[in-house]
Amino acid sequence: MESNVYAACQRIGFIFWQSGFCFAGMGIVILVLEAVGIALCLVHWYELSSNVALELLKNFGYAFVLMLPATLLSLLIASLCQNMWVSLGIGVICVFTATMLPADKFILSIFPFALPFQIFAGVAETVIRNMLIASVIETAVIAFCRRNTFEDKEGYGMSFLSLLGVEYKKIRRSKIMLILAIAVIILWLPSIFNVDMNFQMQAEGISPEYNFLIQGFLGMAWFIFPASMVVSTVLLNQTERSNKGILKMLTLPVCTAKLCMAKFVVLLSLATVQVLMSVGMYYLSAAIVTGTQNYNFILSPLFVFQEAGMLLVSSIPMLAFFWLLSVWIQTPIFSVRDRTCFDCAIRIDD
Repeated sequence: MESNVYAACQRIGFIFWQSGFCFAGMGIVILVLEAVGIALCLVHWYELSSNVALELLKNFGYAFVLMLPATLLSLLIASLCQNMWVSLGIGVICVFTATMLPADKFILSIFPFALPFQIFAGVAETVIRNMLIASVIETAVIAFCRRNTFEDKEGYGMSFLSLLGVEYKKIRRSKIMLILAIAVIILWLPSIFNVDMNFQMQAEGISPEYNFLIQGFLGMAWFIFPASMVVSTVLLNQTERSNKGILKMLTLPVCTAKLCMAKFVVLLSLATVQVLMSVGMYYLSAAIVTGTQNYNFILSPLFVFQEAGMLLVSSIPMLAFFWLLSVWIQTPIFSVRDRTCFDCAIRIDD
């Protein structure tokens, strides 16, 4: 049975790469036709120089290398989506987004779907070289993701995305989202009731609208967010401990490393959801106090999301440590105690 599954997975991988080479060949044919058309136009209307052929070869070679990440990523998206219209919609959205990105920002210009739109006329050679290096790296990363996304010999029939889907189904009825929402609501209620205190910080050089955001995010980072993540970590771990679910899960053709990584990704997604809930509750609270105090407490969304993103990114090591404790210590009460003591020790040092 396992050999048949592995053989089928090998055939899936072979079909993917066969399709990739087919798309690359089609791209070469299209670029060659374009190069021939430009060469004929040059012969008919302009005088040809000695290095025209070399310039055409370089430019269309660049175009071929830059189109590889978008081609391979489109193929990967189409392989992951069972519905053709879903993959088509994702591709159209990505292409539309690529046309809206500014070309003068290097980080944004190396978006896979934006690379084919790059124009190298009058651009320094270092920029061209960096673009080519980024394109090769993105192609390698997408190929690696394809190898670890689809079924392989170690994971047999359960891919990483399948494990993620299973983990999300497990927490669908665990009321984790309700717990996170209640924690966020409790966090911002004192800010609404004590809004007058924000005007007292003007003597310190902090405007009321910024102090309103700072106090709310401080309360979240200091207590609510770590406590919510402790509860979420324990609940995620206990879904496997109750009724010996982990034994039933390991009877399936799964890789334990992928299973653990899928659970950690779910924990990261829960952290992201709570941060987004906090941002939404901030705007709701700011709108309420703006109406009651006749003062604009609403800040720019770009600034608020930047601060929320920094909070989320800086919390990843903490979440990894929490997950380490939950895996290492199987008794829930001890894992909660250790993480709570760890949080308290940090606050005492602060």
